[in-house]
Amino acid sequence: MKHEDLAVRTFVKSRKWREMNRFDYELYKQVKHKVEHRLKSKEMQRKVAEYVQMEEQARQLCNTAKGKHAQLSDVLTCYSRDEGCGFPCLDKHFG
Repeated sequence: MKHEDLAVRTFVKSRKWREMNRFDYELYKQVKHKVEHRLKSKEMQRKVAEYVQMEEQARQLCNTAKGKHAQLSDVLTCYSRDEGCGFPCLDKHFG
């Protein structure tokens, strides 16, 4: 926003802009509240901890590094189109 023209920045800060977009702001506020509430739930915390543990186990078992991309030869077998490609090690241990 700092790169926008002064007139645009001024308009976006105006009451008119806020009124024109009040439903968007209200929707954002409600969704943000629900997401934050859900993220704090014990169930979500349990699922995140389970995911992190499984991810670390997968790294150790399958010798993968964070952010490492598969080679083209690794992605020639796919479940459907280009989905689920190149993960025979994950399939073996977690499939």
